[in-house]
Amino acid sequence: MLSSRLLLSLIYRLPEESEFKTYAAPPFGRDGDWPELKRMAAHTANEISAYRASKYAGTEHEYSYTVFYTPLEQREMVEESEAEFDFQESEFDKLLGAFD
Repeated sequence: MLSSRLLLSLIYRLPEESEFKTYAAPPFGRDGDWPELKRMAAHTANEISAYRASKYAGTEHEYSYTVFYTPLEQREMVEESEAEFDFQESEFDKLLGAFD
């Protein structure tokens, strides 16, 4: 028989990269986001790249760099973009309706 205490203990001991911990809702998982170590590495790479790019801004060696976004950040950006698009569409429809 599997008790709830044993189940929670088994879940707690799963590897951070496991599918359960990746896709389960908090507090047992990350809701599709990366583990903390991977997020730290991505944010560090972003900071170093931005710093390096700032050193060459306005020169002939100016360049743009790749920004790494976590799956959670990507999802939030998509949701925000969709909400903004829907708002603009509804306001545009209202504006067109005023001229009818």
